[in-house]
Amino acid sequence: NETKAEMQFWEPSDFRKFIQNVDNQMYMVLFSFLYYMGTRRGEALALTWKDIDSNNNTVRINKTVSVKLNNKITSPKTSNSNRTISMPKALSTLLSDWKIHVKAFYGYSDDCLVFGHHKVLAVESMRRYFNKCIELTNKELAENDKIPRIRIHDLRHSHASYLINNMSAGFTDFDIAKRLGDTVSTLHNTYAHWFKAADKGIIDFMDSDMI
Repeated sequence: NETKAEMQFWEPSDFRKFIQNVDNQMYMVLFSFLYYMGTRRGEALALTWKDIDSNNNTVRINKTVSVKLNNKITSPKTSNSNRTISMPKALSTLLSDWKIHVKAFYGYSDDCLVFGHHKVLAVESMRRYFNKCIELTNKELAENDKIPRIRIHDLRHSHASYLINNMSAGFTDFDIAKRLGDTVSTLHNTYAHWFKAADKGIIDFMDSDMI
C-alpha cells in the first residue's frame, strides 16, 4: 500500500508540457513511445525496425533489454509480455519521421535498434536527459503549473492511469492488461487505487443518470 500511495504519474497535460522541452529527436520519440504505449523501458530499448508495422500502426513486443545482464537483449519478462499492440497515428508518424532520419546512418537495416541504432542506449544517459528536460520544463512554469518529478518507469504508470480513468470509452481492464503485458490480476493489484477512483466515477454517472 505504501508503494502504491507513492506511485507518481503524469496527466496528458503534464506530458505535453514536458515533451515541448525535449529537443533531441530520438529522445522525443522514445519518451512519447513510453508514454503512449505503456511498455517497459527494456521493451522499448530492445525494439528493432522489424517490430514496427507502420502500415497497420502496430508494434510487436517480443524481447527486452536486461540491465542486470549488462544490457543483454533477452526474452520478455513474462509470457504475457509477448504481444502486438496498436499505436496512435500521431506516434506512428513520429516513428516514421525518425526512421527516415536514421536511414541515413551508416549500416542501417531493419535489424537495427529503433533507439540506439547498433548499440543499446545507455540507461543512465537516458535518465540524465529525462531529468534535465523535467528541470527545463519546470523552470518555465509558475509554481502551480509545475509537473511532478517522476522516474522513466512512471511513464508506464502514467499510461495505465490514463487508460483506467478513460474506461468509459468502452475498453476493459482485460484490454489494458493485454496492452501492458500483464495479467488482469497484476493490473488490479498494481493499480487498485485507480480502479477504485474509476468505480466511483461510474457510480457518480449512474446516480446522475437515474435522477
